[in-house]
Amino acid sequence: MFGNGKTALKLQVGRFSSWLYSSFFMSYNPIRLSSYTFNWWDLNGNGKPDEAGIDKYVVVTTRSPLVMLRDYWSRLVDKNLKATYDDQITIGIDHELFPNFRVGLSYQYKHKKNIVDDALYDFNTGQFWYMPDSPYWVPFTTTIPAIDNFPAAQVTLYYPTKNAPEMLRLLTNIPEAYRKYWGFDFTFEKRFSHGWHLGGSVTYSKTWGNHPGDYGNIFGYAGTANTANWVVNADGRLGDDRPLVIKLYGTFNLPYGFVASFYYNHYSGTPWQRTCTIYVPSAWAAANNVDTVRGASYTVNVEPQGSRRNYTYQNCDARLDKRFNIGRFGYFSVIFEVYNLFGTHYVNVTQNPGGTWRPVDNNTTVGTYTPSANYKRVTSISNLSRTFQISLRYGF
Repeated sequence: MFGNGKTALKLQVGRFSSWLYSSFFMSYNPIRLSSYTFNWWDLNGNGKPDEAGIDKYVVVTTRSPLVMLRDYWSRLVDKNLKATYDDQITIGIDHELFPNFRVGLSYQYKHKKNIVDDALYDFNTGQFWYMPDSPYWVPFTTTIPAIDNFPAAQVTLYYPTKNAPEMLRLLTNIPEAYRKYWGFDFTFEKRFSHGWHLGGSVTYSKTWGNHPGDYGNIFGYAGTANTANWVVNADGRLGDDRPLVIKLYGTFNLPYGFVASFYYNHYSGTPWQRTCTIYVPSAWAAANNVDTVRGASYTVNVEPQGSRRNYTYQNCDARLDKRFNIGRFGYFSVIFEVYNLFGTHYVNVTQNPGGTWRPVDNNTTVGTYTPSANYKRVTSISNLSRTFQISLRYGF
């Protein structure tokens, strides 16, 4: 950049498409094992299920059995489905500050669009109905009571009408779904010389949106567009958001031929938010044509996604090795490693009160709130062990 070969400026602007993985379509295989829940009325009293018409059956699962029929499973993927893509901008600068020592600063922005997921779709009319403005959803406003340091919060959620279509979903691109990321990354590295090497980075970033990006939710199986309630307090910091990430690593030659190395990482805790399962009042449901068989309750975010954060995590692993030469027979090394050097451990307590809220009517604070049975209970302890490992390696 300055003509002395010590500084480099990097700029990248691009659009990067993802693959349309076969796992997107796997669940639509008609011979794949499926299960459905029914209520059964033994109308003839013979103690065994008979054909519909002799006995009465009502589906109580939100997944319609119609997906097992060829007329439906053969059409469960949008013929115009396109791959998800990222619009990205990266700009950075690297500079050799001293001999064998460089520093760098970069900025990156990503916007994921064209997200693929399965959305509620009416195969008779050819219309989607996963947004709250669909006539098949009835808004219901209620106030979840305060508990401990969680204030009372008003939310509006949506229940399906009795004349709503079958809950069939079409794998398609969800235009309302998105994920975004921006981050600043400071790096430094002292190349191995004079018997030592040291490097590290500090990243300050934000990951947000309304569609999760973890492994279990990127193949069309997320809750996005499955009901109108997917939009309730959905915008916010996503589960993989880590505003601060610090990494350090190094290798050092010690006296008597010993070599020591370490790797340390520190990052912000995982984001979370208060949730609650809200049951529709039966009288209000009857008066508003709500289908309580397919939608008697929904679990929604009581506050914006990612409003709170779990504990900060850190860990350090270290290694010490010594090599012994045995002439023409080669060499062997003794390696001593310690994982979780500082013995840091974390007590996991259920902080989300979750639970259920059964209001007596719309727009009222009267009802019965029951927090989750695990609320404020210790559920596990992470990183409880410090591991020591000794290895021998022979080479020739």
